[in-house]
Amino acid sequence: MRNKLIERWRAIKKSKANLALVIAGCVLIVLALAWHFAIAPSIKVVASDFDQLYFYEGTLTTYVNPPGRPAPAGGMPSRKPVIIERRVFSRFELCTPGTSVAEEDVRLLSRETGEEISKSKRVYAIDRKTGRMVRDKGSDRDRSGYYIVFPFNTPRVSIPVWSELTGKTYPAQFSKESKLEGLPVYGFVLEYHNEPVVKAPGGFPAELSGGQLKETLGMRDLAVGNEAVIKPSYLGGALADFSVEPRMGTIAQVRNLQQTVSLKAGGEGSGFMVTRLLYKLEFSQSRESLAETVTFAKDEVAKLKLQFLYIPLLLLALGIASLLVGSFAGISANKERA
Repeated sequence: MRNKLIERWRAIKKSKANLALVIAGCVLIVLALAWHFAIAPSIKVVASDFDQLYFYEGTLTTYVNPPGRPAPAGGMPSRKPVIIERRVFSRFELCTPGTSVAEEDVRLLSRETGEEISKSKRVYAIDRKTGRMVRDKGSDRDRSGYYIVFPFNTPRVSIPVWSELTGKTYPAQFSKESKLEGLPVYGFVLEYHNEPVVKAPGGFPAELSGGQLKETLGMRDLAVGNEAVIKPSYLGGALADFSVEPRMGTIAQVRNLQQTVSLKAGGEGSGFMVTRLLYKLEFSQSRESLAETVTFAKDEVAKLKLQFLYIPLLLLALGIASLLVGSFAGISANKERA
């Protein structure tokens, strides 16, 4: 066997074409392995060229209006159907080889009139290898955990998810594995309650008088003097259900999201204590937006398969074909002529 291999190798070396094909085949096979184990992992990073638009539908329930505004009619909570428009896009000028920087613009709109209720703009810096948010690096504030994307090869464990409302991360617990329009996804649930918010909701002050507090809350019998200076605290809560495509960490769906903010005043030594819910925002991703995010997640998986499977297989197939052709084509005829 060894002698036959040596004889064949000598025959191959006598033909420049065969030798070139054998060398090319070996190079392609090595390149296929290198692509799968080294090149593909190096280019599996958070994108720096995305631009996605999301829509959510829900209800904004107002229980207490800010000081100076009339109380909800009839003393009952005011419910308003709303649309949330969220655009997430890359800030190319801020991106680096190691960091993807994205801006998130959010508008809360009345579904009935289209009136803009509120808007916000935030800039996030994301480690391109891990998907985790990083400090500075172009962001408008220091953040941690995950938000725009989940980690690659998302594990079935709790994931720290950033909350803009409170400026902290909270564990999103793995709930189940399922399929979303044929796309395999992992479900995660995030929940927290009575956490200090970063800033008071619009129109609510950091300080108000006892009289203002009683009028605002509609509690005229509250045991606090009208001239007393009250420094309320504002507490937030949230509940959200995420569906994540685990291989690329793409968030495919957000549903049943609830966000609440409450006012708390008084306490030990003040002679009174009161906590009132100010508002509750409930929403889920719209059907049309869901179809788009699922399509985007499927496209990301297709890119992953191209990088890790199809390109290496093509290189391997070409390498094996070149190696076989170079090893056998024309060898017998050459030997007979010799």
